[in-house]
Amino acid sequence: MRLINKTTKEKWTDWLIESLLICASILLAFWLNEWEEQHKIENRTQVMMCNVKKELVSNLTLVESDYLPRHRKILSYLESAIQELENVGESDTMQYIDRPLYMVTLDNTAWSLAVETGNLSHLDFSLAATISRVYKLQEESLKQVFPRIIDKLFFYQTNDGKPTLQSQKALRLMVKELISQEVYILSAYNKAVSAINETEYICKT
Repeated sequence: MRLINKTTKEKWTDWLIESLLICASILLAFWLNEWEEQHKIENRTQVMMCNVKKELVSNLTLVESDYLPRHRKILSYLESAIQELENVGESDTMQYIDRPLYMVTLDNTAWSLAVETGNLSHLDFSLAATISRVYKLQEESLKQVFPRIIDKLFFYQTNDGKPTLQSQKALRLMVKELISQEVYILSAYNKAVSAINETEYICKT
């Protein structure tokens, strides 16, 4: 009887150990799978953030080195034309602005891809909101002013195509608005890039 009891206890002990090992193996497998998935998410988020940062820096550089100088030069032409119109009633400074408003458009490819793939759900809300506001400003402010100025340039000409004081003042007002928006969006770009730099995402420059 004692031998039988001893054998039974040993079997129960073996079964318990085996059960614990099986449970531990299953839990370890789940943990490794979750860790691997989390690692993949972190890698995708890292790539996404670096692409967005690169895009923001590229747009910032474009506005700072191309848009603003170009539009300030256009404003200078307009100021000269308005002064001539006010003094002598006509102006030869500029009949049409011969400098394009912009040559290269601001990009939003990286951000659009981040939104479409759902990777933003893994991003800190405050950071995502900061970046989103920049792209919203880029789309809703800058790109809306350009068509209005172009309309004025090509369709609001009177006196056989010669610039009038009224048309030039209207253009000056819109170009000033455009420049002020560009100055503002520069600060927004810098704020967004700084916010990314303060995170754990390290991007190669």
